[in-house]
Amino acid sequence: SVIDEHSDFLSQVLMPVCEELDLPVALKIGAHRGVNPGLKSAGDGVVAFADAGMIARLCSRFPKVRFLATFLSRNNQHEACVLASKFRNLH
Repeated sequence: SVIDEHSDFLSQVLMPVCEELDLPVALKIGAHRGVNPGLKSAGDGVVAFADAGMIARLCSRFPKVRFLATFLSRNNQHEACVLASKFRNLH
C-alpha cells in the first residue's frame, strides 16, 4: 500500500490541515500504478481485491476528516457501500 496509515506525516500534518481547513482526502484504492508505462498516467491497472480495512481504520481514527474513496475493483464495491453506511465521513 502506498498509504502508510501510521505515518507521522499523515497524523501530524495532513489530517490536521484537512480538519482545520475542512478539506476532504481523496483516495483511489486498488490501483496498480504503471501497468502500461506507454500510456503514462492512464496506464494504471486494477488490483483484484484491495484492503478496505485501511479506509475503515482511517475513518475511525480521524472522524472529523471527510474521505472521498474510490475502490477500483468490482469486488470491493459492496464493502465500500457498507463502510459508507457505517462512517459518516466516508463518501
